[in-house]
Amino acid sequence: MSDIKKQLNHLRGSTNETSASTMKQKLDRLYNRTSGNEKFFVEESVVRSHKRLEELVAGEYINTPAGDIYRARTTFPRDYQHGSCVLKDYFKIDLDHLVKLGKLEEASDLDLDGALFLDTEASGLSGGTGTYAFMIGVGYFYQDEFVVDQLFVDSYAKEEGMLDLLREYLDATSFIVSFNGKSFDLSLLETRYLMHGQESPFKDFPHLDLLHPSRNLWNLNLENCRLQTLEREIFAFTRTGDVPGEEVPGIYFEYIRSGDPTRIAGVFEHNVYDIVSLVTVTTMLEQNFRGEREIPNESGLTMFSRGKIYERRGEIEQAIHCYRSALEDSLSAHRKNVIHSKLAMLYKKTAHWNEAVHLWEKQIHQLSLFSLEPYVELAKYYEHQAKDYSTALNYVQLALGELPDYRVDDYHKLLHRHERLERRLDNTS
Repeated sequence: MSDIKKQLNHLRGSTNETSASTMKQKLDRLYNRTSGNEKFFVEESVVRSHKRLEELVAGEYINTPAGDIYRARTTFPRDYQHGSCVLKDYFKIDLDHLVKLGKLEEASDLDLDGALFLDTEASGLSGGTGTYAFMIGVGYFYQDEFVVDQLFVDSYAKEEGMLDLLREYLDATSFIVSFNGKSFDLSLLETRYLMHGQESPFKDFPHLDLLHPSRNLWNLNLENCRLQTLEREIFAFTRTGDVPGEEVPGIYFEYIRSGDPTRIAGVFEHNVYDIVSLVTVTTMLEQNFRGEREIPNESGLTMFSRGKIYERRGEIEQAIHCYRSALEDSLSAHRKNVIHSKLAMLYKKTAHWNEAVHLWEKQIHQLSLFSLEPYVELAKYYEHQAKDYSTALNYVQLALGELPDYRVDDYHKLLHRHERLERRLDNTS
């Protein structure tokens, strides 16, 4: 087990440890952390005086050996309404479901209170060694509030100090929640730690990347699964006057050149939106998957997606229920054919042969789209289960009559099956 997991287990497992080592005490220290008396770079106060960042973004400067890091703080009450969701609804989540949706391991190591919601703003959008994080936003629940702390550097030279501060947050964290963090945020930060000659603190750290389970559940209902699309379509939140993400790097460099904080203040607000939305997406994802909360314009496609998730997890009965429910909605012929096929194969897997045969026959006689699978599966059933070689041969002949000419390989496989069934019929006559 990694050092981080050992620390987490020690944090939860010991009943004799001092109160200073508990997660609550660590959060207390983070929340109440101040700049301190030591000043590593005295001249920075003179440089900052004309930038006026504090006038537009509430926060304070934290001393580090690498320079002063600006920490902005925004707090929300737990009953804060974000679109159609309330932040405290997050604590209604069934953690076991969330763990399975996010493909996390060792659920016993996790707790909802210990989640750290993380989002970065970077000097570029493509990543790579030339891109660095100039802002790391973290959100966490503390006492009766949801707190968003944003660590910000106005110089590349100070990045190491910001990364050191991030370690303090991770030390009081059970797991990380991000949106596309596996591909961008954590990948970027791991590169930055490496560039500074430090070991990554994220190694083997539990990480829920919301992008992938969101796609699994909602991609058939939405044009895409970008965070702002989920905000608008899943929990009815619309940003007003938000800074487009593609403009963020340019705004940052403009701030570095001019010192005018007017536009960079909008980037802070953009990052706060991102982090608060992580809480709401997490809540909606788990509750909608369980059927506890519907999404706008929910259709049989959502139920179909639930079925696929259950099937991948090996929860066959739940998958069958979802697929049957999906078929009650108005769906395209292609989608119905796919669901019939999946449902029939699950019935085959559980030896519910009557149900499987019924669905395969329905695919052949009621659905307009040709699919070879039901012909082959019926031929297999009558050959190997019912021992009715004549009926099996009949389905092979039907398939040969419907099969398009270009499917040469399938034609030869059917012909081979046809010949074998003829031999079996001759042997039984």
